[in-house]
Parts: sequence; structure tokens; C-alpha cells
Amino acid sequence: MNEATNENKEYDRKLILLENDSEPSIHKLKTILQSPLGLAQEIAIKCFQTEDNKGLLSYKDDLDILKRLGAGLESAMNKSEYPIANYSSYIFAFQQFIHSSYRARQGNFAESVIRAILTEAKNVKVYTKKEHSTISEIALGQKLDNKHDLDVIASRQDEYLFVQIRSRDDTGGTTAKGSLAEFLRDVIRAQIIPKHSIRYVIFIWVELQAAQKVSLIKRISNQLSGFSSISSDEIEKKLLMQKKVELLKNLTLEVCYGFKAFSDILGEFSGSDSIVEISNRVFATLQDWDDLWLTYALSTIELQNLIIKKINNFKILEEKLHQHNIVLNESDLSNYKKRSIEIAHLLLEDWKEDTLPVRSPRDQLWYIRDLILVKMLSYHNYKNNKNEKIKPDNSIGKEGQNLDLRNNKDYPNQFKVSFRNLFKSSIHSTTYASHGMYYYPAKFIPQVVRWAIERYTKEGDNILDPFAGSGTVGVEALITNRNATCIDLSPMLKYLLEGKTYRNASLEDLLNKARKIIENTNIEYLPKWSKIEYWYPNEIYSVLLKMWSGYQNYKNPLILLALLKTSKKFSYADNEVPKLFRSKKKIEEISKLLKTDFVRTIHNYFLKTVEDMYNYSNEFNKLYKGGKLNILDSTDMLNYNLQEKYDLLITSPPYGQAHEYIRSIKLELGWLGYSDEEIRELSKHEIPYNNAVPDITIKSETYNQYIKKIDGKTKNYAITYFKSILYILDKCMNALKPSGVAAIFVGNATFSGIEFPFYQIFREHFESNGFQFELLLEDRIVGRRLFKGRKNLSPAGIKSEYMLVMRKTLFKQEIQNLTLYGTKKLF
Repeated sequence: MNEATNENKEYDRKLILLENDSEPSIHKLKTILQSPLGLAQEIAIKCFQTEDNKGLLSYKDDLDILKRLGAGLESAMNKSEYPIANYSSYIFAFQQFIHSSYRARQGNFAESVIRAILTEAKNVKVYTKKEHSTISEIALGQKLDNKHDLDVIASRQDEYLFVQIRSRDDTGGTTAKGSLAEFLRDVIRAQIIPKHSIRYVIFIWVELQAAQKVSLIKRISNQLSGFSSISSDEIEKKLLMQKKVELLKNLTLEVCYGFKAFSDILGEFSGSDSIVEISNRVFATLQDWDDLWLTYALSTIELQNLIIKKINNFKILEEKLHQHNIVLNESDLSNYKKRSIEIAHLLLEDWKEDTLPVRSPRDQLWYIRDLILVKMLSYHNYKNNKNEKIKPDNSIGKEGQNLDLRNNKDYPNQFKVSFRNLFKSSIHSTTYASHGMYYYPAKFIPQVVRWAIERYTKEGDNILDPFAGSGTVGVEALITNRNATCIDLSPMLKYLLEGKTYRNASLEDLLNKARKIIENTNIEYLPKWSKIEYWYPNEIYSVLLKMWSGYQNYKNPLILLALLKTSKKFSYADNEVPKLFRSKKKIEEISKLLKTDFVRTIHNYFLKTVEDMYNYSNEFNKLYKGGKLNILDSTDMLNYNLQEKYDLLITSPPYGQAHEYIRSIKLELGWLGYSDEEIRELSKHEIPYNNAVPDITIKSETYNQYIKKIDGKTKNYAITYFKSILYILDKCMNALKPSGVAAIFVGNATFSGIEFPFYQIFREHFESNGFQFELLLEDRIVGRRLFKGRKNLSPAGIKSEYMLVMRKTLFKQEIQNLTLYGTKKLF
């Protein structure tokens, strides 16, 4: 079945809340319809709140006692066991809320539309209702005795536009606003020659039939009869031909029907073709928007289902979305027409419950689609989804001293965000795709990486992460068709990324190899790390040695990670804590395990983990779009020189002394064949414990102030940390292309109990080196094991992380080296 828009327009939906704000007419409509759109979203949110005190049922609690009595609802509420009686009070309260809310929200809708369109024109001044009396007097050059309710007044140069609006008018006026021509009659009767040119337009919103037009125009001419020097017949003849009638010098009258004709008038008055285009789009969209009626209609139907039939299709929808692992994302919302019908097709096949209020498969498809659209509306928050400003940080540090930080007066472009919420639809968890394959301390969450990639790069661009850790940037690069260079001191980077980006795996092949590995009885592989036996009882160590020996004949990146995970799982090390240590809890668990069939338990865990690795790999394989990876593991960035140029630097460097990465993966390195000396050598290069401290000047006044607060060994660590990190980041940022972006994600860790403002120090240093500050985002940490539940050198925990965005600018020397068309120097 094709998409609804291709089959029948009556099944199409146009949701202004989900349309692109960058389109001028949509932006205007969201401003004009802010209140009714807010009402639509409020209802949509209520639909998906299943608690009685929050959802659709909550409206009954607000039903006024006098209205209950006046409507006889007290009797119905006393008969609440009878479904129809019970339903009556709910539907009465809900509809009262809808109708009263809409009346309060709609305001002078038609007038607002025209004002909003005219404000887009240059040199056009649009006046408020309060100003109308004064502006009329200015335009005429004198004051009229009677007051007149004009709908819209605007001016451009020396010309004024006066507009009277009617929705459907075949009698000369069906509203309480009085005569359409009353203002003109009073001007002519008072023999006023307007000081400025006045173009008086009567705008009838819809096209009328011929007889209706004749009736309307006769009413207008009768109003002017006896006052104007122009005969009634001439007025009627010109108005019927939709021509201007010059009633007096500087005073013309015209009547137009339908928004297209009125758009032409607005364009002619404003002198702008773009106003015609915007006006046509706004009016056309107004005839077609579905946000409020759709939410009202579905909520009314589902309220009946909920009360009378005890079913809730909104709840069923959420359950089915969860069953199909569908989490709506920003892409879904921006492509709501296509995605809603695609998802509806998928769910219809599985909607076995007899709960839908329509019977034909076609109508059921559209109803499910509409449920999904209401769900999308409940997600989208066009009015309140504004990032909260970060307050100036005047009290950084445990001692709470006030410091004069740079840009303390204004702090532009600084916001609080939740990266998880920004991508809660497209990235359902931090372990989606292959990110959850293997635990790694202080992992870069994929939502942060995705944000930077989508904001600052396009497909095919080159990305750099010099502190790649578990390879989050590499995975996200391939999911978004970018190229990435991933560098880390840890050798685990290679093994993790090879597994996480492995494609086209066969579960049958993986399990066959895994079974052969556990069937191996020979011990041919012996780790070089002398401490490895310390982490196991002899019985389990022997089982693992046989499995590692078997693996040498059946190597595979996914099986390797499964084997590493199994080896960690059945060790004395606590695999829930980043720091490597013999856990009392694990020692007790292993002791109990040895009293059971532990060999079978280990083998079964390994086979299950291989299957898990396949599932992760399969999910990545489905999301993979392209791109290339350059993996540089076991690489010390202090001594490595970058050869390429990059569009984006996205990285999360170590947070001071918050974690020792090499120590945390010693057990894995031992199984991977690394010796004591090789592991010690890696540890010597880990920041801030590296002895080779770069000789650079840290160009930050904030750093100079804070470094004075600490002393001793911790001070040396702090100096080593900042000099090493900034030296590496300087190299990386210099490897950016002109106008390239550095997105650095860092937390404010502590030294000797003093919390250092890392992001501020980094910003000041990079600005001093010619980089331009672009953005700072604060993200509150949620559930990061590194910062909770253990003793470390940042005992208070790191509560927030900051995304610092800097942009590379062209230095004068670089510009001098550029040539124009290969020959002419710019300077």
C-alpha cells in the first residue's frame, strides 16, 4: 500500500508543530497559532499519561459543581457503575475544557494572520488595535466623531491599508462588528479629504457565489448612497468586477474574495513579491492544518473506549512500539508523514487486539497512523524546548571564592542540555548499536558524538578523536558515513573497534567456532603477564587457558570480545567497577560457583555472550552507512605527529586523576598476550602520570589562579595534566581545516579537593591561540559508574560534563600562504 498522500488527500495530515521552522510561512503560523497549537500538544501529552490523576480522566476533577448540577451530572455520577452514565461526566468535562480553552486561546485569529504576514515586509508598519484610533486620525488629518472597529491597519511610506475581514458574508455583515462601510460613510459624510492615501479593503475569507456577491455589494453601496458623489450603480459595477472605487481623493474601496486575491493585494501594497509567496503559503496551510482537530478527535474517541470498553489504544500503541524496538527520533518527527505510515503498516500486522474503533483494514491503518501522529505531537515541544542558560560560574571550587572569569558579565552561547534527551528517539540508550558490546570505563556516550557529527560535519568528512577509548567516535562515524581517525594509548582500542564495527557476521558460524573452542582440551597458550593467576582459582584458570588455546585456531573479533568478557566475568575482579581489584563479593561468588558444575556454567556463559556479540554486531550492520576508520592503538599522542587535515575534532580527554585507564584493563591485556614490561611501559605514558611533561605555556588566567591553591605532589600532577592535555589538543586543533571545529567534552575534576573549571581553562588557552569560542553546553551526568560508588581522587563526584566548541580561524600567516587561482596572493 502506498503512502496516504499518494492515495487520497483526505487521509493526509499536516501537523504544523512537526513542520520545519525554517520555512517562513510555517514559522509565522507557529507564532499565530501558538495558543491553539499549545492546546493540541497539551491534549496529546495527556493522551499518553496513563495514570488517572494525570491523563484524560483528570479533566473530570476540574468540572465545576454548579455546572454538574445544572447539567444533571450529579445524578449520572451517582450511577457511575453504569458505563454510559460514568462516561457522560468525563466527556462533558473534557469537551467543556476543550471549548472554553479554545475560545480563550484563539483570540483575533484572522487579524493576527494578516498582521504577521505584513510584518515580514520591509518598510511596512503594522499597528496594534490600541493604536487604530490614533492612526486613523493621522491618516485622515482629523478626528471622526464615531469610533470604528477596523481589523487591521498598516502603513508604507505615505499610504495606509485599512482592512475589514469577514469569514462568510452575503448580507453585508454577519458579525457584531457593524457595517463594513460605516467608516467610509462617516468620512464622506464629514466631507474629509484624507491627508494621506487610504486603501480600504473588505476581505471576504472565501469565494462567494454570484448571488451572494451581488447581495453583499448592494449592502455596501446602500451604506454609501446619498453621501458619495459616485452613483450606487457605478460603485456596484466596479466592485462586482473587483476593481478599486475612488470614493474621494486619497480614499479607495475594494472588495476581494479568497486568500489568493488578498495575497496579491498584500504584495502590491508592500511592494514585495515574497509577501505574496508567504501569504499564499500561510493561507493554504491554514486550510490544511490538523494538529488540534486530530488530537481532539482521537482523545474523544479514546476517552469513550477507556470509560465504556475499558481499553486504551494509546497504551497499546506504546507497548507495540516497545515490542518492535521503535523509539521515535528527531528524524522521525521531521519526516512524520512518511514515518507514521511506515510504522503503522508494521504495527497493523501485529495489532491482534479488537480495540480499534474502525473495521476495514484501510481505516484501521489510518487510525493507527493517527495514534502515532498524536504520539509524535506529545514528543515535540515547540514552545518549551528552549535550553536553559548556564548561570555565570562565580563560585567555582570547594572554598566558594568568587573569581572574575572571562565574559562574566554576559556569558553568551552557554546552555544546559541533556544530550540523551536530544536523541532519545534515534538513540534509545547509550548501548545501542554495538556500543554496549564491552564495558569500558568512562565511555563517551554516543548521543554527544552524534550531536557534534550532525551539527558540524557532512557525509564523507574526516573526524579525529585523539582519546578514542572504547571507539565511540569510530562507531558513530560509520553509522553516519564519515571517516574517522581514532587514537588511544590503550591497545584495547583496536580490539574493541574491530569487534564493534564487524559486519555481516553469521551466528551459525560464530557458534560453531565457539563450540570448538570450548571443546579444546590442550593448553598451548600461556599469558605473559605474571600476575594473571592471582585473579583466578586454579580450577577456573585451567578452564580459561584451554579456551584461549582453542581460540588461537578460530580467531574472530566478536569471539575475542566474548572470550575477554567471559574471562573477566569468572575472575576475582569486580566487573561492575572500573578500578581493577580483588573483590570480596566476587571471591565469595567464585567460591560458591566451584561447588557446582562451574565448567558448564562458564561454557554456557561464553556461548550466550557470543550470541550477544552477534546481536550487537547485527544491529550495527543495519545502521552502517559507510566511511573509513584509521585505528591507531598503543599510540602516545605526546609523541605522535598528525599528517592529515580534519573537519572535526571530537574527543573526551581524561578528567585529571579521575581514572587510571591502563590499570583498569590490565586483566584484558594479560589475556591478550601483553607482558609485565609492556604493561608498565604503557602506564608510564598515561596522563597525568607521564614523566615527559611538554614545555608549553598554559595561556589561561583561570589556570594561574587555581594552580596556586594546591601544592606538593598533587600540584605536579595538575601541571602535568594540563600541559600534556593542552599540548595534545593544540596539535589536534592545528590539524583542523580552516573553519574546522573542535568539540571537547570534559568534566570539572578536582585536585586536592579543589574543583578546577576545566572548560574555562581550555577555552581561555585556545582563544589565546587564535581559536574562536562558539558554544558551551552543560550536561548533567546520569548513571556514570566512574563517578559514583567508589573512592577516587574526585571524591565529591563529577556532577556535570561540558561540551566546549571552538572554531578554527585563519591566521594571517596561513592566509598569506594561500593563493587565489594558483597565482595571486591575497596579501
